[in-house]
Amino acid sequence: MGALVLSAFIKKMTSSERLKVINKAIFTVPPFLGSVEPSFNLTMGKSRLFNSSDDFRKVARTFPSVYELLPVYKDAYEFENDETAQNFDKYDFSTFWQQVADLDPEREDTLKKHRLMKHRFRELGKIRDENDLICDFKNLDNSLLERFIVLAGTNVATKQRIYVRHRLDHIKNFFDYEHFKETKKGDGTVPLVSAEVFKKCILTLKVKQRALETWADSRFIMWDWHAFFLNNGRVQNIIKRFLADSNMDKKEWYHSINDDTERA
Repeated sequence: MGALVLSAFIKKMTSSERLKVINKAIFTVPPFLGSVEPSFNLTMGKSRLFNSSDDFRKVARTFPSVYELLPVYKDAYEFENDETAQNFDKYDFSTFWQQVADLDPEREDTLKKHRLMKHRFRELGKIRDENDLICDFKNLDNSLLERFIVLAGTNVATKQRIYVRHRLDHIKNFFDYEHFKETKKGDGTVPLVSAEVFKKCILTLKVKQRALETWADSRFIMWDWHAFFLNNGRVQNIIKRFLADSNMDKKEWYHSINDDTERA
């Protein structure tokens, strides 16, 4: 989420302000074009606590930031038929609230909440309509882009596409997350198609996951490379070298011993 916040901040600044304010910027596993994970949390819920997924889903639906992380990259959605495709709108509030009927939809606090979320959806659509990017870095000066680096994770099973079925009981759009096989092109949460979208203008490095490292990086709490990406020793080495300009003149300055890091 931090990558999108920084992108919005950069977009608001003028060219001179950017050069004055930004010295170095590091985007780690950034969901520039979103991820399937937020969609899954909104419709299914995902929690490691016993029997709490439904509660997590209800809470997630009140967080505008979750909707801002929905996937907008090409082919993120595939539809069962033309009618489903024509009626689907990822910026429509009811798309994600249809799964569970409100106990009392006419309650004033419920109506206020719905009005707020509908407004946030409309505003989100305005931002994402600009080529599906919050900030299109391709249009910025090279002198500024040289101060950026993107670190993406790969080699972890990652959901990349959603199959939208046409109606199921009362549900207008049924999200089938098991229809497509997971890809190894991602860090488990953010697919490469989202993280490396600016690889032609920003130095983008793919750090390949190692099972033993992930187990150690997570400090035995949970198996989640995305959440503990910054704990990784190779990632830390890259960040330190980039911030210190250490050996930056070397062609592949970002490598470590027995490394699996490469340019995107």
